[in-house]
Amino acid sequence: MNAMRKTLMLIFAGLGTLVGVFLLSNLNEAFMNYSPELLKVTHRSNVDLKALTVKYPELTVEDTEKDIIRTPYGKSLWFATQLPSISGVIRANLIPIEPAFSMKKYVFELKQKLEHYSRGDFGTSGGYGSTKGILFKDQLKKMIPRTLTYLLPGLLFSILLGVGFSLLAFMRKSLGKLIDGIHMLLMGLPDFFVIVLIQLIAVYASRLTDKRVILIIQVGNEVPFLIPFLAITLIPAVLIYGTMRTAIGREMAQAYVVTAYAKGLGRSRVLLRHVFRNVLEDLLAIMPKATTIAVSSMAVAEVLCNIVGVGGYIIRPFYQDVSALPLMCTLLAVFTISLHGIFALIRKLLVVNTSEVA
Repeated sequence: MNAMRKTLMLIFAGLGTLVGVFLLSNLNEAFMNYSPELLKVTHRSNVDLKALTVKYPELTVEDTEKDIIRTPYGKSLWFATQLPSISGVIRANLIPIEPAFSMKKYVFELKQKLEHYSRGDFGTSGGYGSTKGILFKDQLKKMIPRTLTYLLPGLLFSILLGVGFSLLAFMRKSLGKLIDGIHMLLMGLPDFFVIVLIQLIAVYASRLTDKRVILIIQVGNEVPFLIPFLAITLIPAVLIYGTMRTAIGREMAQAYVVTAYAKGLGRSRVLLRHVFRNVLEDLLAIMPKATTIAVSSMAVAEVLCNIVGVGGYIIRPFYQDVSALPLMCTLLAVFTISLHGIFALIRKLLVVNTSEVA
């Protein structure tokens, strides 16, 4: 019963996180710097504003002297694009107001988006030139495979790297000191600095050899692999190494290790056959955090490498009209939480005996 309650709590926590991500990613909709329901119409002298209400009955004339009309709430931008198509109307301008935070506008925009989602309209990505108005669904078919080509291999390799070096550090103590020093150095470096450093190395290597050693940014359909792969690998690997180093050190002080040595077992055999089994729980416990770091490193790498992937789409300045932004943020959260759930399930199913004797 307690296990069922705990599972339900975790499910609700995950759903709550997704809802929170969606709400926060829509927070920009609450800020407004123009009136959501007033327009100033510039028209020819032979046009009466009241005539506009014939075609659009939902419009009302607010001020005949200033040529201001009132639209349904939140529809001023849409009518600003539609009214100039009426004969005699030159343009319809939004009326600037002092920037303000409006909960009413926030709720209105949320309802509008949810209505669009229910109809299968998940928004568009816009920008300059040919990218204007590309459907989110069409973009997603390209972005997800592109991102997964280096995200999943990078995450798996970070596990191998972190675990492998932590075992090596105990097998070879002299080498362990060097690895610990590199670990401390990397722990103090932000991920974007590591990525920029890799890019600089690639640039100078290309200048020395007069050849393109590593693709630095996306060019057409050519997508960089090594730089995002290394970024996703290195940062989580540093975290995993530190955790495993501490866990192995804890186990090496246990009585069963002393007993194993007394029976004549070598250090490598004790580590691989006995100690490693008992630190798997520590590895699985740190994997959710490592996964989150890998996803954030992926987003930074995609931005710095100009890659139009799942992470790069969110904060890439090239995109101006990002109506699909909340959905993309939620998608990233779903992916991360799903991996968290998988690691939690493996941890639950894997029974680790921490008091094993050789």
